[in-house]
Amino acid sequence: MITRTDPVISRIYATPNPFDNDFTATFELKDPCVPQVRIFDQSGVLVYSSSLGQMESGRHQVNLMPNVKKGTYVLNIKAGTQVLRTIIVKKRRCMMNRILILLLFSLFLLPNMKVGSYSSVSAQNMAYENGSWWLPE
Repeated sequence: MITRTDPVISRIYATPNPFDNDFTATFELKDPCVPQVRIFDQSGVLVYSSSLGQMESGRHQVNLMPNVKKGTYVLNIKAGTQVLRTIIVKKRRCMMNRILILLLFSLFLLPNMKVGSYSSVSAQNMAYENGSWWLPE
């Protein structure tokens, strides 16, 4: 009779997926172990790796914030000889927010500026950096 002693992961979920900066990996371990999180790009290159430390059997949720570019990746969690995989997608930043801010600025703020201020400034001269709009000098 063969007895299995390797830790086993039963399933894995990543939410939200697609994600912006971070996501939560939810998984179940059937045995205590030290799981390893690894993320591979579409070429199979390892782009993120982390040990989760000793974990008991049962359900676990781990928040991960991999510093990766937008794209599609393979998330795997290795526990002993078992590896469970799922696809994760880092989404692009939405250009719609920037366009909406630019439109609101040009419709509401520019027409109400006082004479002598930046009244000749058009929304096209605005710069967006680090989440803020500003007027370059």
